[in-house]
Amino acid sequence: MAQIRIASGDTTTTTVFRDGTNVDHELTPHQIVNLFLQSSAFVSDVYAAAWALKALEPIPSDFSDDSHWPPYA
Repeated sequence: MAQIRIASGDTTTTTVFRDGTNVDHELTPHQIVNLFLQSSAFVSDVYAAAWALKALEPIPSDFSDDSHWPPYA
């Protein structure tokens, strides 16, 4: 929806996004696109970390330790 708004020249209509601490934020279409890009990059990093762990022999017993995963910002 954000891309449709941007394409039609609407850069001010906001969308409410609730963050991980349960705080609502009103984001513009450009901010929504930016949020999507950052989220997609994080998911890609999680997949890469999971694949790296799965390639190890043996998989470390502490595989769930934060040191094996990308930081959550």
